[in-house]
Amino acid sequence: MKLSSFLVLLSLSSLAACSGGDGGGDGNSNLVPDASAPASALCDAPPTRLIVLGDSIAACAGVGDKDAATCGPKILHSYLDGNQAPGIIYENKSVSG
Repeated sequence: MKLSSFLVLLSLSSLAACSGGDGGGDGNSNLVPDASAPASALCDAPPTRLIVLGDSIAACAGVGDKDAATCGPKILHSYLDGNQAPGIIYENKSVSG
């Protein structure tokens, strides 16, 4: 798996943990730093920044560049901004090549 794909999956899995409820048997309880705290404690505040790292795929080479509306990470940012984390900042630090 490419690093850029892994980072996007890691980001999505972190957000998915917020919908897990109290951490009881949903598979997300291992994400809780303090075993006595409920998984919902991870979601008290939405994420404030989406940072994209990677190669030409994450840099959207050939589909309009990092800030184009057709760029996958930018599409993810738009979705998160509209649905999960209003005001989230988009930083695409990926480099083509």
